[in-house]
Amino acid sequence: MIFNVSVNRLLTIENKTFCGLEQLRLLRLDRNKLTHIYPETICAPNLENVYLNSNFFRFIAPTSFRQLNKIKALSIINSRLNLLESYQFSGLESLLKLELTFNNISVINATAFEDLFNLTTLYVKKTDRNIKLYLNFWFFS
Repeated sequence: MIFNVSVNRLLTIENKTFCGLEQLRLLRLDRNKLTHIYPETICAPNLENVYLNSNFFRFIAPTSFRQLNKIKALSIINSRLNLLESYQFSGLESLLKLELTFNNISVINATAFEDLFNLTTLYVKKTDRNIKLYLNFWFFS
């Protein structure tokens, strides 16, 4: 099933809105006015493709996508993102393609891409900013 609610001026999506949609494979929320994604906002268990392009995100909670363990592609293009927090994409072991172009990303925390074991394509370009990468180094003696 495809659910396309693009260009609808949506401001918010309630938590668990998509949780019961077992057949949902593709979700398009492009060109709305979304500013937040919380951990249980998008939780359809068999979702494979999510498009959140051209929104106004001020906040995407770390682990917001954790329940999407079958997702193959995630696109958050031109959505004013400025920070990728620790564990931002945690749990997305099946993710193959992540698109983050045309955002305002200036900080990427070291564990933002944790668990992306199968990622083959990552686009983080056209940010018009210098990106600071915060690395955590562990020293063992």
